Amino acid sequence: MDIKRRAAILLKNLVYVVYSLSLNEEAYLSKLEKPKEKQFGDVAFPCFTLSKELKSSAKDIAKKLEEKAETLNLLDNIFEKVEAVGGYLNFYLDTSKAAKALFQEIASGIFFQSPLKQQKKIMVEYGQVNTHKVFHVGHIRNAVLGDTTARLLNWLGNNVVRVNYPGDEGTHVATCLWYLKNHYQGEIPKKNRVEFLGNLYTKAVLMLDPSQYSYVPYTEVVSAKIKEIKKIEQDIFQVKLTAGKKNYTTVATDTAKLLVGSVVAFAPAGTKLAKRQIKERTVKGVKSQGIIATFEDLNLDPNLVSAYLKKNDYIILPDSVPLGESLTNLFPKKEKVYFKEKITTQIKKWREEIGDFLKRLEDQETEARKLWIKTRAWCLEELDEIFNWLNCSFHCYFFESEFSKPAKELAFKFLEKKVFTSSDGAIGADLSEENLGFCILIKSDGTATYAGRDLALAILKLEKFNLDKSIYVVDSAQELHFKQVFSCLKKIGIASEKCFHLSYQHVVLKEGKMSSRKGNIIPYKELRESLYKKIKEEFLNKYIGEWSNEEIEEAANIIALAVIRYGMLNQENKSPVVFDLNEWTSKTGNTGSYLLYTVARISSIFRQIPDKNWQKKPPSTSLLLDPCEKEVIRHLVVYPEALTASALSFSPHLLCTYLFQLAKLFNTMYQSCSVINAESSELMIARAFLVKSVQDVLTHGLSLLGIKTLERM
Repeated sequence: MDIKRRAAILLKNLVYVVYSLSLNEEAYLSKLEKPKEKQFGDVAFPCFTLSKELKSSAKDIAKKLEEKAETLNLLDNIFEKVEAVGGYLNFYLDTSKAAKALFQEIASGIFFQSPLKQQKKIMVEYGQVNTHKVFHVGHIRNAVLGDTTARLLNWLGNNVVRVNYPGDEGTHVATCLWYLKNHYQGEIPKKNRVEFLGNLYTKAVLMLDPSQYSYVPYTEVVSAKIKEIKKIEQDIFQVKLTAGKKNYTTVATDTAKLLVGSVVAFAPAGTKLAKRQIKERTVKGVKSQGIIATFEDLNLDPNLVSAYLKKNDYIILPDSVPLGESLTNLFPKKEKVYFKEKITTQIKKWREEIGDFLKRLEDQETEARKLWIKTRAWCLEELDEIFNWLNCSFHCYFFESEFSKPAKELAFKFLEKKVFTSSDGAIGADLSEENLGFCILIKSDGTATYAGRDLALAILKLEKFNLDKSIYVVDSAQELHFKQVFSCLKKIGIASEKCFHLSYQHVVLKEGKMSSRKGNIIPYKELRESLYKKIKEEFLNKYIGEWSNEEIEEAANIIALAVIRYGMLNQENKSPVVFDLNEWTSKTGNTGSYLLYTVARISSIFRQIPDKNWQKKPPSTSLLLDPCEKEVIRHLVVYPEALTASALSFSPHLLCTYLFQLAKLFNTMYQSCSVINAESSELMIARAFLVKSVQDVLTHGLSLLGIKTLERM
């Protein structure tokens, strides 16, 4: 039942009768609104949209349409009246007639069919988890958002192809296997091997982190000598420096503590400090190629140098310090440095070893590939189990390892055609005209980048599958990446407008952002165990002995999935999800468990109805007169509209909001409008049909969120 479409058809007929103007219903449909206040009806049409064509005021148009509707009895059978209010024509639902039509459409199944029937071929890529890393709670948002998007697009009538693109090759894999091969000395476990690999990756990342060895982890910050200080104007000075083989110019406003000949800490443009990224800029016509750093800039304790210094003081180094030396080497944590070479030299050496291992993987060198195949199999086996538990399915898999060679072939092909360019040994696309910088496709060491692989995959998707749309469900941190990839597609003549990046924010803890690099993640297995334990304690242990063990386990699984999927989907994509297990498992409030409880409560009502044949009897909808009942009816009839809005905007949270509001309206009605203790058998049957409609809509909506329901809970 689409009440807006019914209002549009009524409008079309009214306008034709009154003004002899023939417009199709779509012209009215797009302009219909939901009034902000209930007193103005259920649907409103702003008549000013017709003023110019009809050469009349909106107020006069609304009044004439209202009068003609009453005179000719043109009202649709679910509206009791139309009313002119100012320049609006308001439509008021007849809840009794609407309920009768609603029950019939639900029984026939028409109510749950999409009114649009889009019939497009759409590919949704999601679940792109990196192998050799721990699958954690943060990955679940991607999986359930992608899966639900596919379900909603399928409901719209589209042919949806679900694909997964695991990161089974790349720097992260090389880092993990490099550590396993060169630095791990224990035994390989026979269980939880993916968690084992993830822990190795975390250890490797820490090993490569300069902050483990130095008080200044910013390796680009170097020692530089001031050669000249020149006043440009009041309180603005040009400072020229030398850092050995490189010379720099910067602008300073406070030079009282700077002298020509002083050796300072210099952060060149491009350096990423704790609180900011250093950028090249021009001040009063003088190019500033970086900054002379203070202790505060480097988050460095002045007491390491002198007790008399302050945070905002410049870092003045001894004259004996070699120019161009990284401050990472000058401020070591002596208790943490055990290798003989400089910190930066050692880290660079390790990174080169990782790069070499990645190159060997891409070149399919036997020894490296053998280790990769074995560990990759561990990861893919566990990922299958995880996605099955999350109720996520895929029609096919692509793997990053399959697109190294195609990425290189593509890059060289369009380099030869002068579409791409070469810079410092790397191949890429100059996207400066689009303000997207330079997109590297092949690195100077000959390995393919993520952008290069994604470009090759994008072409394969569009050409092989003949898609109308290709959707990438990937977090917002990759927005620039996809802008660059889509721009590269356009450069080589591929229809990039068919590609869409469905962006979303991260899952965070109350304490802040999770990161596998930092090791402060909640692994999937840990999450699942703690979730099952909590659900059994709070929902199911009281049924031990009354229910079978199989039913308890099945219920625990369904509730756990509802808690996780609903919690991840019940936020706007652009907002971060704050993971809170206590809040998500609440029996009240906007949670998956609350919605499951509402469905189960309705089933318990049906078990108590004495007339077991009530569904075979026609409901007397004219008896549903209580304001709570009318509110439920009004909310039920707009379900297709709410569902369509959720699907078209790729916004599952809109569906979550609708279902939560419906559950709240039902539970309010439940308190004042008893089914079992209704004043008459006719009213009992009418109310039973109404709560059955609530249950059917909740069940349908939850199924599109990938959530099953329970008969009892």
